[in-house]
Amino acid sequence: MDTFTQASMYGTTPLEEKAEQFASLLRAGLEDEFVKQFQRSTAGMDECQADALIALVNMRLSNGIRRRDLKVVIARKADSPNTVTVLDRSRFFGSGWSVARQTFAI
Repeated sequence: MDTFTQASMYGTTPLEEKAEQFASLLRAGLEDEFVKQFQRSTAGMDECQADALIALVNMRLSNGIRRRDLKVVIARKADSPNTVTVLDRSRFFGSGWSVARQTFAI
């Protein structure tokens, strides 16, 4: 992690620290590592905590020095497992189009 991230982590909650770690992984392009760690971290969480974590990750992705046009979205279905999708801006069609970079079940 960079010094800006380490300095901003003092006095934060464990959920905020996880969100910062996940945002750092996505900024670095480590989607596979993000998926593994996210699934491991959310295994014991209830839906409200998972929603809060995703909101914190999105906030960190949209702010800061290394801002990215990534967004994490959760889809809930009653008859199947919840899925998380990492969306990015399309380079081919332009910034108005979103592209799913990674989709996985939690």
